[in-house]
Amino acid sequence: MTTAGGGRYRWLVGPLLTAIAASACASWEPQGFVPGVVIQEEHPKEVRVVRVDSSRVVVRAPRVEGDTLRGLVARTPALVPLSDIAYLEIRRANRGPMYAAVALGSVAAIVGLLAATWGD
Repeated sequence: MTTAGGGRYRWLVGPLLTAIAASACASWEPQGFVPGVVIQEEHPKEVRVVRVDSSRVVVRAPRVEGDTLRGLVARTPALVPLSDIAYLEIRRANRGPMYAAVALGSVAAIVGLLAATWGD
């Protein structure tokens, strides 16, 4: 029982979208250490800088040189004095929601497969 255009496999769209969305679950976690230590220990691809005035900016390819955090903000070189930084945040994956979404997506895929092949 196939239809033109692959209609039989349409049930895969939901679980596939669930898995893709689950892989994007992440949040910014504050780091309680000196910015230079965070950069040297974690080697993050990007950090969110929270300044003393509470403004925030995401810095990509961060590195500390002397008393300055250097990196890219919107593909433009940026310099942030360490004395202006209240703390840094690093993006980390939230594993719980990701595992739950993958489990639900797997169950949906199995149910969809059974429904698609039940009458064959």
